[in-house]
This record gives sequence, C-alpha cells and structure tokens, in this order.
Amino acid sequence: LAESYNNMAELLRLLGQVSESLLYHQKSIRIREKVFPANHPEIAMAYGNISASYIKLKDIKTGIEYLERAIRIRESQHNPVHAALGNLYLNYAALLYFLKKIIEAKEYLDSCLSIYKQTLPKEHPNYLAAVQFCNTLSTANSKTKQDAISPKLGRNDPCYCGSEKKYKACCQNL
Repeated sequence: LAESYNNMAELLRLLGQVSESLLYHQKSIRIREKVFPANHPEIAMAYGNISASYIKLKDIKTGIEYLERAIRIRESQHNPVHAALGNLYLNYAALLYFLKKIIEAKEYLDSCLSIYKQTLPKEHPNYLAAVQFCNTLSTANSKTKQDAISPKLGRNDPCYCGSEKKYKACCQNL
C-alpha cells in the first residue's frame, strides 16, 4: 500500500498537482515508518521523493530537511557506495547550486561522481547528467571568482526561494 501511495504521489507531482502529491507522500511515509526501522532504505527513498515535492512548491527549507534525512539514512547503511546515495548527493548538489552555494555543491557533486564511477556504467543517464552538471559548476565557480562585485542578497530582501519571507528569516542560514 505504501508503494501505491508513493506511486500516486509521484504521478501527481509530475502532473503538477504537487499539493495533492504531498498527501499521498505523507500516507506512504507513515506506513513505511510503522513497518521499517528508522534507517531503512525504503524510508530514505520516501524522504527523497517528498523532498522533491516540497522543493517544487518552493518550500525549500522543508525540502532540504527531508533530503538531508534521506542522505543521513543512506550514509548510515553498511554499503555507502550505492547509486541511490549518489542520486541523493546529485539532488543535494543541484539544490545547493540553486541556493548559490557553489563550493558546497561541488563537494556533493564530487561525492556523487565518486559513487557513480564505482556503481554505474559511463553511459548511464545519471552518470552523464552528473558529468554535465560538474562542467556547469566549474564554469559557475570560475565566474563567481571573477565576478566578485556581483550584487548580493541583503538580509531584508525577499527570499529567492519564493516563500515571500525575508531572506534572513528563510534561507540565509541554510
């Protein structure tokens, strides 16, 4: 049943009905948390999925919280070199890039690529996406160093995540 709820949630998210998808994700997670131990990969997968829905709703903080939970679970597994952890690192790197935290994003992307090199063939779409993203980050990192005079977001400016809160009360401390 939890898997069915998760599938419905993912379908609704893809169809743009993100608020409704969260209801199904939450049902799926409640079942999984009753059935599996707290550090089970199924729970990590569910947290990663619900994270994507929150991020799509521009609730970046909650999305990050779920994504970090998923990463902690996957990192605690006996075999930390698993493509699923690489996927979470890639998602986290993309989110950090969106938040303009280029150096941190590069660290997670490097971890992702390290895992992918051990677990995926070089022609795998995830591996290729990570390599392409690495090139994007390298360009962004060199641009950031060159454009030291680029305008910075002030504490009292509206947050860029779309929450309509001030930056200082939203994403400044992420």
